[in-house]
Amino acid sequence: MNDLDQTPYALDLHCHTRERSGCSSISEEALVRRAIRQGLAGVAFTDHHRLPPPGRLEELNSKYHPFRIFTGIELSIYTAGGLQDFLVIGLYDPALEANGWTYIRLKEHVQKKGGWIAWAHPFRYNPILPREIKDNPPDALEIYSNNIKPALAPRIQAAAREWGCQVIGSSDAHFLEEVGSSAILLSQPAASEAELVTRLKEGDFKAVREFKAASKPGFF
Repeated sequence: MNDLDQTPYALDLHCHTRERSGCSSISEEALVRRAIRQGLAGVAFTDHHRLPPPGRLEELNSKYHPFRIFTGIELSIYTAGGLQDFLVIGLYDPALEANGWTYIRLKEHVQKKGGWIAWAHPFRYNPILPREIKDNPPDALEIYSNNIKPALAPRIQAAAREWGCQVIGSSDAHFLEEVGSSAILLSQPAASEAELVTRLKEGDFKAVREFKAASKPGFF
């Protein structure tokens, strides 16, 4: 892996827009402009159970190039440990918007289609570790966001190490000032969805708790 402290390429892979998430106050374009001002190189729109309309990401990527907006979605799924949320990145598939997913079916589908899946804000709703997640871990666990209490970080980190998973930082932004508050740093730009997924699966990134452009924060 390259020295990420020397060539950071910062991404916020958990952001909500008001166009598709009723809990968000941020428009798509306001989110992108804020992310650029914050020094991010890209974001993923991860709205609740909804993908952007066909062609919308291409339109925004053309307008704001070289800044990059990646495909994402957040799905809430009932598990043995209650309701849990999962981020799917790099996969534009309307089937993801359907109801009735189980965690196992979702993970198998995402893997088959070439996407990447992360457990969003683990243990936020319930301290119980769902058996299906423990037996079939996701690609990563979110360890930093505005909806993760700092006291949970050691437990999340321990689970990730036990399972051999990566950890990510992201904002889970619902308000403009939250965009880019936490992030991941890649060693170099990801030019496509497929390239981003490859980098994520290879672990070619580090999670940062408090992202500041041109800074060298502490990493896990």
